[in-house]
Amino acid sequence: YNDAEGDLQSVVALVDSDKRRATQFFEFAKAELPPLARIDDIRSEPYDEEIQPLWQSATLGTFVQINKAVPILQEMREDLREVKTNTNLIPEIAENTRLIPEIAENTRPIPEIAEKQDVIIDEIRGLHREMTFDAGWRARIESDIQAIKAKIGIR
Repeated sequence: YNDAEGDLQSVVALVDSDKRRATQFFEFAKAELPPLARIDDIRSEPYDEEIQPLWQSATLGTFVQINKAVPILQEMREDLREVKTNTNLIPEIAENTRLIPEIAENTRPIPEIAEKQDVIIDEIRGLHREMTFDAGWRARIESDIQAIKAKIGIR
């Protein structure tokens, strides 16, 4: 975990190992530093309390990140709802401001597209799956044809 000592930042690593493996860990840490990191000092001391297993630490870190992301995602969802709602105004604004007639005509389908975006995305995914399947199927057919040709001596 990250820690601070006065104006200095530090990383605390609890390593449950014998002295030889701890030394290997420290050597590895020195050799594999991130580009902007530096090591001024390494201290080792006994630690008698229980060390949290890595999977628990990773799970806790995941929950911390999710907690940070949830408010952002909720705000994004609200922004998307607002955008979806406001797209209905685009054709009206284009017509009322006497913009180029083509703009008004081209923006008319936007509200309908916004309402149907989930259906459209599902259709695109379906087409992608079909295309992927067709490409794989075609490749297998071509491979089978080549094998048959080779067996009967046709090039």
